[in-house]
Amino acid sequence: LVGWWPGDGNAEDVFAGQNGIASPGVVYSSGVFGQAFRFDGDDDFVVIEDFDASGLRGDMTVHLWAKRATLGGPAVMVVKGAGVVANIDVPTTFVLKFGSERSPGGDGNYLWGGFEHSNGSDVFLVGPEITDSLVHHYAYVRAGNSHKLYLDGVNVASDSFVGLPGSTSGLALVIGAGPTHGPNRQPFGGMIDEVQIFDRALTEAEIEEIFMAANPDGRYRVTVAAKYKGVERTASVEVVIQN
Repeated sequence: LVGWWPGDGNAEDVFAGQNGIASPGVVYSSGVFGQAFRFDGDDDFVVIEDFDASGLRGDMTVHLWAKRATLGGPAVMVVKGAGVVANIDVPTTFVLKFGSERSPGGDGNYLWGGFEHSNGSDVFLVGPEITDSLVHHYAYVRAGNSHKLYLDGVNVASDSFVGLPGSTSGLALVIGAGPTHGPNRQPFGGMIDEVQIFDRALTEAEIEEIFMAANPDGRYRVTVAAKYKGVERTASVEVVIQN
């Protein structure tokens, strides 16, 4: 673990002290664990200017919980670098965001994650369309020459790639929007909680364990066991309870 921003009433990094600065409109309300950041979808963001991502150009993981209050995109949940629009000549270590089905910079509700090389060429994954306002767990994992997107503990997109992200030294880590100094901020509207960044690739089992620790919006994993002729059989299903 190299950084953890839980959003519990402030923008502090409770692990490494790389504290962020919240824009004036950011408020704090109930999250998955304790409080969470809440963004208005207009001009709110949290910026960590001095975040060191030099150890994240190889294997890494970024994950968070989010609940969207504003649908449509493009909308950035978290980014380290400057590239939140396709085909621009700036590097990006990682980004998790929403865009259109065909473009991470388009208007839509599709989950995107990935990075950009120093020349601005894209290495992105596109996941499913998210059109509800429920709490979801999102994760982007890079290991060797492959990367994966996770939604609620399940791998929803994966691919191999060539090359590594360009250096993003001097560029901020931003939560809730794109680069604060760029022309295209792409703000996120809603709740973001428990942003964590690792300098290693978490396993699928670890990602699932993180998701199952919270049971957001009435989601529960139920395991049923029964014996028949002395042989025990088990089955596990996810149950969603909604009012």
